[in-house]
Amino acid sequence: MTNAVIVLNAGSTSVKFGAYDVDGSDTLQLLCRGQVESVQGDPHFVANGANGKPLHAHRWGAGHAIDHKTDLQYVITWLESNAPAA
Repeated sequence: MTNAVIVLNAGSTSVKFGAYDVDGSDTLQLLCRGQVESVQGDPHFVANGANGKPLHAHRWGAGHAIDHKTDLQYVITWLESNAPAA
């Protein structure tokens, strides 16, 4: 992954994220964004590229509640290995 700024928004049942390229200019270029939703019921992850096209999806399965430590670890690990470069 390129040098990036990661923005996280953790709510009670979801975590949303955006990854932005840091290229030294005054603007940030979106690399990808996504979310983990329904963490207490049917948790699932989805990531989309800057163009809105799906990059990856993952389901833990209905009834398999996860906590924010688990969903944040998943997001960070995914970003380190899979986030697109600018």
